[in-house]
Amino acid sequence: MELLELTALMWQHAYWETAATLDWADTATDKAAKAAQEAIEDIERRATTLPDGRRVYQTRDGKQIFLEDGSELQADQTADIEWKQDSPVWEDRQSALAARDDIAEYDAFLDRSREELQRLDKNEEGLSPEERLEATEYLRDEAIRRMPAFVKDFAGPEPTESDLQRRRGEQRLLQDEEVSQMPPASAPTVMPSM
Repeated sequence: MELLELTALMWQHAYWETAATLDWADTATDKAAKAAQEAIEDIERRATTLPDGRRVYQTRDGKQIFLEDGSELQADQTADIEWKQDSPVWEDRQSALAARDDIAEYDAFLDRSREELQRLDKNEEGLSPEERLEATEYLRDEAIRRMPAFVKDFAGPEPTESDLQRRRGEQRLLQDEEVSQMPPASAPTVMPSM
């Protein structure tokens, strides 16, 4: 087998491995996004509210008090606040919001990575097999490296070889289905000669 053929086979394997990794990361990201949103909603539900309905949060050390928009209240504005017993602290709210933002940023990265993988599959840039292989492996590695800790909690184990084989089989079924739905090719019309 020539080096070029071997590199092409390695690229195909890397393509499927990267696609499976992106699917794995997408699934974990969806779960993490849902959990992060639920955490934010729980924090907001348990927050102490002012008479005008605005939520208010105290720092863990009790030295500062913030409205949910981030503005700090002065001591003379906080004397009449009746704190709920299980009211969450400011740091917990900020942590939940940061996790949600990290997840959204990572999700956008995964979308861009999937688009790049499709470009590599079509080889729109005319890359050599070695360059395609390197770029594809980079996408896979970055999807793993950039995964936020909160998403990792929902990720489970990375895709295995059997996951790759299943994905290839599913892709072949989709391709076969697309071909079967194509209208039959008509025979060329022969024009009588005059």
